Amino acid sequence: NVEVLVEGPSKWAEKGHQPDVAQFLPGWHDGVSVGQEPRDTSQEPDNLVSLSLNPQPSTVNPATQLVGRTKCDRIVVFDGNPRLAGTLADITIHDCTQTTLIGQIVTREVQHGSHQLLPILT
Repeated sequence: NVEVLVEGPSKWAEKGHQPDVAQFLPGWHDGVSVGQEPRDTSQEPDNLVSLSLNPQPSTVNPATQLVGRTKCDRIVVFDGNPRLAGTLADITIHDCTQTTLIGQIVTREVQHGSHQLLPILT
C-alpha cells in the first residue's frame, strides 16, 4: 500500500540512468534484509502505495513519474497517470537503490459478462 506524495525527482531519474541492479540483488535495502521484514502470513503481501505527482517528469521515461511512500515509509518511484495523485495503488517493485524502490503500477483486466450467471434456487 503506497501513499502517493508530491516530491522532487528521484536521484536516479535526474542522472538519466538506471541504478546498478547487481549490488542490490541480495535483497538488502538500507541495511535491512527484505526477507527479515515482519509480514502477516495470513494475508497477501501489502504493496499499496499512496501516490502523488512528481512535479518534474522522469528523464529516463517521458511518461509522468509518480512518487509515493509505503506503510513502512519507503519511497517508491513509478510511471503512472497524474489522476492517481492522492490515492492508494498497488505497485510491483522491480528494482531499488539504497533509498528508493522503483516499481510499476499493477493493472488488471476485467471482462464483464464473461461468466455464466448462477441459477436462482427456490
